[in-house]
Amino acid sequence: MIYFIRHGESEANLREVFAGQKDDSALTEKGREQAREAGNKIKSLGLNIDIIVSSPLIRAFDTAKIVAQIIGYSKEIVIDGRITEYDMGILTGTPGHQITSKALVSAENAEDPEAFCSSGRAHLMVCDVVYKLTLC
Repeated sequence: MIYFIRHGESEANLREVFAGQKDDSALTEKGREQAREAGNKIKSLGLNIDIIVSSPLIRAFDTAKIVAQIIGYSKEIVIDGRITEYDMGILTGTPGHQITSKALVSAENAEDPEAFCSSGRAHLMVCDVVYKLTLC
């Protein structure tokens, strides 16, 4: 079984801006609490976690570290850049409500959406959202 957990609330989430890959924003206190809640949920369900993989972004890695500590995971957390989120290009730091989907995929220095989808990372992000919804 594969489980996906989205990082807790980040500083960029709090500012309601696109973070993407270039804004390596840290978790807020609420984000750290969300990570603790996720770890406690995993622990209460008795899930057997064989490996934890995180993107290199600090918000994701810190979430993984918090979860690992709570569930008693003592192995190394694997960092894998293939699960890093979409690169927003020049839109990094822009309020999300100001950007259309078309603007997002055509922004200067943004990641090519076809390459993103063919890399498998888009599928992982959909899984991430689906799993997040199951925790609600």
